[in-house]
Amino acid sequence: PQVANLTLRIGTSHSKSEVGVATALDFLFGLDGRLPVVGLIGGVFSSIALPVATLSSVLTTPHCAYAASSPALSNKQVYPYFLRTFPPDVVQGKAMWKWIKVFRIP
Repeated sequence: PQVANLTLRIGTSHSKSEVGVATALDFLFGLDGRLPVVGLIGGVFSSIALPVATLSSVLTTPHCAYAASSPALSNKQVYPYFLRTFPPDVVQGKAMWKWIKVFRIP
């Protein structure tokens, strides 16, 4: 069987979209002197995940953001290489409303 060699690299956005994009570019093109990455994980905030997802779409690179909740990121025609582990705001809102109704929260 083939075994893949996986190397994890950690970068930062400092909670700023322009820093997140710069870090993604460094990783994707190896501008930091290391080998380019084959995928991205991160962009906790939608404000960071959106521009990074645009970049990953153009470069056909998988991108997973584990907490970005913008409904715009669900558009697979615009962000075909983006996925998330957190539901979009619309889904969360509907679930919260149902929870309030079921438990009769005042």
